[in-house]
Amino acid sequence: MKLVLDSSRCTGCESCELACAAFHTNAFDPGRSRIRIANDPYRGESQINVCRNCPDHPCVDACRFDACVYNDRTGFVEVRDEACSRCNACVVACPYDAVFLDPMTELPLICDGCSGIPRCVPFCYKEAIRLE
Repeated sequence: MKLVLDSSRCTGCESCELACAAFHTNAFDPGRSRIRIANDPYRGESQINVCRNCPDHPCVDACRFDACVYNDRTGFVEVRDEACSRCNACVVACPYDAVFLDPMTELPLICDGCSGIPRCVPFCYKEAIRLE
């Protein structure tokens, strides 16, 4: 399965950010989310930014510590926190600027698909984020 993004449908409600952060950290803190919504109030537009699961996985290739790994079962990249050196090579390698840093732990945040069941999808009532 793959996350499909349609920013033209996004209302900027940021419910996806809250669902992600709550699942991963037990906190409603959008700064700790693996998905980010950028709202432009002047244009009335919102942009969804999340890992696009590039076919060549540059974040995985950039990681010299095997902390970023591709999970064949889920189809998402995962970060092994215990192996991460916090070198930020994965952040720099991402062509979409979709690898974020957790402000509390300074560990990289990459959408891991919530172990195969993305929690953001059911909270996107406009279906700007869906699974296919």
